[in-house]
Amino acid sequence: MTCNIPICDFKVYEHDAIDMIVFVSPQYKDDNDILDAINIYANAVYNDIDWNIDIVKISSDKNKYDNIDKLIDDIYENNPLKACLMIGEDMSIDHCLIVSSACKQCLLSVQGWTTYKNIYEISSTCDIKTVAWDYIIDIPISLIYPSTSDSYNDKKSDIISVLNKFSINRQKTYNNNVCALFDELALEDIYHYREIFEGELPYIGDTTIIGNPEQNEVNALSERKLKLLIVAGHALSNKIVPEPGIFWKSTLDSINVPLFIPDGCFVNGWFSNVLNDCLYSMPYNDNFFGHSIFDNPDLRVITCSIGQYEKPWESAAGFVGSGGLQRMATGMTIAEAMIGIIDSSSHCLMFGDPTFHY
Repeated sequence: MTCNIPICDFKVYEHDAIDMIVFVSPQYKDDNDILDAINIYANAVYNDIDWNIDIVKISSDKNKYDNIDKLIDDIYENNPLKACLMIGEDMSIDHCLIVSSACKQCLLSVQGWTTYKNIYEISSTCDIKTVAWDYIIDIPISLIYPSTSDSYNDKKSDIISVLNKFSINRQKTYNNNVCALFDELALEDIYHYREIFEGELPYIGDTTIIGNPEQNEVNALSERKLKLLIVAGHALSNKIVPEPGIFWKSTLDSINVPLFIPDGCFVNGWFSNVLNDCLYSMPYNDNFFGHSIFDNPDLRVITCSIGQYEKPWESAAGFVGSGGLQRMATGMTIAEAMIGIIDSSSHCLMFGDPTFHY
């Protein structure tokens, strides 16, 4: 059901209507095994939810954020896309980059494509970027990003395995258990997370909400089968601290759950050792939440947005706070449930399968 389209020729498609584009980065664009896995995934999606998917192979000379952004805009004009899937850590996408002088590494968050362009500015040195802007999500973006520290064969194997996981689990059913852990002392007065959780999580299942969990309560998650897990607190790209417990990326890898919603600084990014280029800062190891898509056999998708009701993000209610879970409870894909949500500029990203649905 797919066709391979070079980025320099995007006016002719196999389908009259396109629901999702899969972009393949220069590193993987000519790997027939990966392209075959994408086609198998596309056929599985079509048979499940009747989405038409096309493939765009990004050449090295066209691997620039502005080119990809324009291509998405041009396609969207005639085909209101439901999602884009970006495969390959060498893809040029827009980042929110903050350099940590303490650890001499980049703490990276990733931006998505929205209605409002140029809502932020990058400094000339890429050291600082404003992130507290609101916008409407038009096209949810999801990433499949291996680590640069792995060999090509290992990265290739990870990509094929995760696409196969997305293909064969289309009709899988899940139990009714939902769990949320959060730093209630730090977050509740400002963001009203308990109010959000109590109002929205029961649409998905039987809900357990734990404010300020102890470490044994965090560790006990690995013994449960969950339909949805949310963890919120002060964070980096490999850990969230709901105080006093700590939720590590390795903890996520051990939990039987298809959908994970983390919340905190940098949870939608990674550590990078490239300090001077916002558009090409790739993950230098696999110790970030987005890599759990490869490392957890049950995890299908991660989305990084709960919601914030108070200033400075007054209107940015986010995925959970805007009723995204209510939409998913009706059978919508996670991508469809995200469209139209008002969010802040660091929260529109997914890792994994944007066609995931209950």
